Amino acid sequence: IILRKLYQPFMRRRERIFVMDRKSAELVKYAANTMLATRISFMNILARLAEKVGADIKDVRVGIGSDTRIGMEFLFPGIGFGGSCFPKDIRALIEVMSGNDIDPGFFQEILEINTTQRNWFASKILETFPDIDKRKFAVWGLAFKGGTNDVREAPSIDVIEAILNAGGSVIAYDPNATREFRSAFGKKKKLEYGTDQYKILKDCSALIVLTDELGFRNPDFQKIVDLLKNSPTVFDGRNLYEPKELAKKGIRYFCVGRTQ
Repeated sequence: IILRKLYQPFMRRRERIFVMDRKSAELVKYAANTMLATRISFMNILARLAEKVGADIKDVRVGIGSDTRIGMEFLFPGIGFGGSCFPKDIRALIEVMSGNDIDPGFFQEILEINTTQRNWFASKILETFPDIDKRKFAVWGLAFKGGTNDVREAPSIDVIEAILNAGGSVIAYDPNATREFRSAFGKKKKLEYGTDQYKILKDCSALIVLTDELGFRNPDFQKIVDLLKNSPTVFDGRNLYEPKELAKKGIRYFCVGRTQ
């Protein structure tokens, strides 16, 4: 009754409080986040297939999302989900299922796809630059999603680690999460941080975009071309740009499941 009175001003259009037993409520929480994560992993594995067969995952998203039974929400392919909620709740659901003698394999696969998606994206960088130990890369975005300073289980951790382990150098920029990332990732050789998203491009072989931060969505591509070394190259883990438009600007562009 008290909760209903508190939330009444926010429920003028529809009922938003549901009453159920505690165990059902807990399962709702785990299931909701797991369902959203499932949609993300589904699109990510489909994006890999799209690249192999020459399809465009953007068109695929529009096609399946137009079905009202499916909808457009959480169907953006990229480099995987992070943060605290999705991974934590999926693992909790797996634990509960295992404790009740139910095979949690389906939900384990969601996490597995999420991990391999990051490695798959990092492999694009390593394959494009076999002499990676002589290369420096600029990274835009360190948080698990744009507009936050949350780096818990952020894809940037895996991608940057893959580059450093292969001998490459990285200079990173994030308007919100640099301090948190520096604290979580620790001090590493060949890793530095910048305070200007364009200045960090100087002397780099490629730009790697890892979040959909508002400031990254419509950048000055001429600056990118002018500042990057040799053939300007962009690896876009969030599909923020149009492949054909970047090709016109003379930029080599690698994204997730898009036709070039």
